[in-house]
Amino acid sequence: GKVVAWSRKGKPLVMSGTHTYNTLEQTLTEKIKIQNERFMRLVDSLPEIIYELDLTQKHTAIYGKWLKDLKTDPDAFLGKTARDVFGDAAEPHEKAFARVLKGETVVYDWHTTIDGRKTYYQTSLSPIVAPDGAVVAAAGIGRDVTALQEAEERLLHSHKLMQYIIEHSNSAIAVHDRD
Repeated sequence: GKVVAWSRKGKPLVMSGTHTYNTLEQTLTEKIKIQNERFMRLVDSLPEIIYELDLTQKHTAIYGKWLKDLKTDPDAFLGKTARDVFGDAAEPHEKAFARVLKGETVVYDWHTTIDGRKTYYQTSLSPIVAPDGAVVAAAGIGRDVTALQEAEERLLHSHKLMQYIIEHSNSAIAVHDRD
């Protein structure tokens, strides 16, 4: 508090002050705020695409460090379906979503072109269920697997090249397995 007026004898005459009373509601609100901030730091640190879809396949939430990395505004997805975002390339998302509506968890691969470069993703899409077991939404996590896809393609090319060399060689080639 603070004395705002004094008597002629130098004693406090009028005082002003505030009193803070923390209710249970205020305490819980603060805890929820802290938990929400922690959750946002967590998901915004992950390179994966983390999202939620409603029953019409519209994005209702989208998170992940990839948004910042690709300089992408969440509004490019929020309120939109895969068809709205990807056009004719939405088919793998729509097929997976149809299975999720039946209660399945689906893992699927897909690709898109970003800045002229083909980028590969693997997505896991799961139902979010109500206490009565009804599917009420879907949760998805997608991961950029471009490096893995490119490594697999190089390995396949190397295998085909080795097979061609073996088949067209004039020399005998023996393969010995130590085991």
